[in-house]
Amino acid sequence: VLEELSEELKKEKLSIALAPETTGKPSQFGSLEELLKLCGSVSGLRLTVDFAHLHARSNGGLKSLNDFENVLEKIEAKHKPFLKDLHMHVSGIKYSEKGERNHLNLKDRSNNFNHSFFLQALKNFKVSGTVICESPSLEADALLLKREFMKL
Repeated sequence: VLEELSEELKKEKLSIALAPETTGKPSQFGSLEELLKLCGSVSGLRLTVDFAHLHARSNGGLKSLNDFENVLEKIEAKHKPFLKDLHMHVSGIKYSEKGERNHLNLKDRSNNFNHSFFLQALKNFKVSGTVICESPSLEADALLLKREFMKL
């Protein structure tokens, strides 16, 4: 279906980016590896990386700066140009062993998603693109992310 849609967009000369998103539950299609493979097999697909979803689907697996850098290394190895215009989502997240439960504010006490490591990894890899904040208080958290990134 994505191949047909991509071809139809080209045929109609529409500049719409199809960018499947990483999902927050390991039982769902949408791991980083699955989406990188999909992007390699369907012409014109982009990628949306929801870092909170990756954290949730790995039961809190993004714990260190190195963990965030490993995500970017995987993207770089398969589709290096994506890092020059990457579409990203970020928020705090509540999860269980089954994955995502709901989004949280970054400063919520029950959130253990380390947005500082996320930002540092983006800086280290010179990632460009768009970061969409999906926290319940998205304006406050977007401003927090912007201020912290500007200090790096």
